[in-house]
This record gives sequence, C-alpha cells and structure tokens, in this order.
Amino acid sequence: MSTDLAALASDLSPYATAAISAYGSAVLTRSQDEAADATVRFGQKILKRIFRDDSPQKGTPKVVEELAADPGNTDLQAVLRVAIIKELKSNTELAAEVCNLMAEAPPASGVVNVAAYGKRSVSSVVIHGDVTTGDTHHSDRG
Repeated sequence: MSTDLAALASDLSPYATAAISAYGSAVLTRSQDEAADATVRFGQKILKRIFRDDSPQKGTPKVVEELAADPGNTDLQAVLRVAIIKELKSNTELAAEVCNLMAEAPPASGVVNVAAYGKRSVSSVVIHGDVTTGDTHHSDRG
C-alpha cells in the first residue's frame, strides 16, 4: 500500500481529538446519533472503525482515555497519531478503508483551507508585509 500512514493519521487527528473532547473515553461506545456536529460524528466514526473490532477484549485504548482527560495536550494527540499509525500498519485493508473514508471528511473544526490557483497566485490566511507577483515590479522600499 502506498498510502503515507503518518500523513493519514495527521489528517485524522483533528476529527479524533474533537470526538474525544466531546465524549471522553466513551467515544467508542456512545451512539453515533448523539454526536453534536459533523466533525465530531466523523471523528467518532473513524475512531470506532480503527479501534473497535467487535472483540470485547480490545476495549478502549489507554491513549483515548488519557486524551479524554486532557484533550488539549498536544503530546497525547501525538501519541494518538502513533496509535492510529500502528493500527493502520497492522491491517492494510483497514488502512485502505480509512483512506477512502477521508474522502467523506467534513472540514475539521478550526481548520482553514486556503488555496490559490494560476500563475503567480498567492494564498495565505494572514499576510504581514508586501506580496509581489509579476516580473516587472520594482519596490520603492529599501
């Protein structure tokens, strides 16, 4: 499989974190109908798919419980990404399925997508200072 699992886990992270923040460690057992918004619903769907295999022995991963207690902890968010990568590496069918599910992903809460198309296009959320495009521009600033 040619999918970059680290990039995939990074893309999944905002959804997983939003779902864990909303539902805590019950995120894997709570009814999907109760999810508050599209980001949380999608994160819950992904987490359930990755960490639940219908086996009662599997249970809730420790990192989910820890992140539920401290959702803003970026170190725990990184540990979650590592756990996701581990699960996806161990099951290539699951990795392909999750990759396909990402095509359904709503925009993650708090994520801004910025794009620029065409010759000399500029794309930015915030620009501090001059932006110059073109071959013949001469600045008066020194």
